[in-house]
Amino acid sequence: MAHIGEAAFYHQLSRSFPANSVVLMEGITDNRNLLTNVITYQRMATSLGVAEQEKELTLSRSNW
Repeated sequence: MAHIGEAAFYHQLSRSFPANSVVLMEGITDNRNLLTNVITYQRMATSLGVAEQEKELTLSRSNW
């Protein structure tokens, strides 16, 4: 799943969580250095005129 979309979507989503919510975040790593290219959604998001989830979804890190 590519985590890109309209910036307004992520802003609305951020505001929709109650203050006492706990959000589970997934992540990927390349600890074994198997990938030949850097993983980034920025190029795809920019070319589509949308935003990366990581940049627009603002959540309190204490609840991750």
